[in-house]
Amino acid sequence: MSLVITLLGTGDATSVPAPLCNCEYCIDSDRRRHPSVLIETDDVRLLLDAGPDLQEQLHEIGVRSADGVFLTHKHGDHTAGLPALYQTAKWDSDHLASIQELQPTPEGFDPGFAIFATPKAYDALTTRYGPWDERLTYRSIEGGETVEINGIDVSAVPIDHHRPDCHTLGFVVDDGDKRICYAPDMRRWHADPPENVDVLICERAAILGQPVHGPRDELLSAVESVNAERTVLVNVNEHVQQAHTDELQQRASQEGYELGTDFKTYEV
Repeated sequence: MSLVITLLGTGDATSVPAPLCNCEYCIDSDRRRHPSVLIETDDVRLLLDAGPDLQEQLHEIGVRSADGVFLTHKHGDHTAGLPALYQTAKWDSDHLASIQELQPTPEGFDPGFAIFATPKAYDALTTRYGPWDERLTYRSIEGGETVEINGIDVSAVPIDHHRPDCHTLGFVVDDGDKRICYAPDMRRWHADPPENVDVLICERAAILGQPVHGPRDELLSAVESVNAERTVLVNVNEHVQQAHTDELQQRASQEGYELGTDFKTYEV
């Protein structure tokens, strides 16, 4: 069994191109959607983060089911796909409960997955979107906890995001042989770094010269402490960094890392 990773979105909160921007970096760069990663085996499909581009991202690769959705923190670029999931869950499998009234059925449609997030994120998302868990199943997860889905362990790793109110998590996905760590918004680890990681997917900002979430040396130390076989940088934004993709790729390569691109896949 192998783990297949698909980078659904490698941008940040602004994404690329930035709205209403005519700068050379937005014009010349390929699109970068909001952060999200899909991890699959033959038996399970997990979605890490669900931002505002979720519908397009899943449609682009033909994904129509999931076994679990894990949210790193409450920010909209990681969670704004939640209302679309809620709307889908309102209707039964025939889509309309009543053609006359266009009212959802009481039981709705069970999408077959739970949304995993911290209680802090749950409270923020309920304030923002209303009682979304009326139709979607919510499961609490905190740093240090592990859940098992169809033979795959997903462990929550507490992260210093430089936003103390966020209670941010990273996630380690483990099939018993290979381990993938996803930590898109990060300054440093709150606890011990994850071990025996094959692929680390992490924050790019400070490494490439834009210390959004903290100093470069702290992020580099956090990344190096994992000692992953392969490190892929996400949360990339040519517009914010005022640099072309080729230049950012060169900077990443000089550090021994890879620059992520939307819909690129990795098999481990």
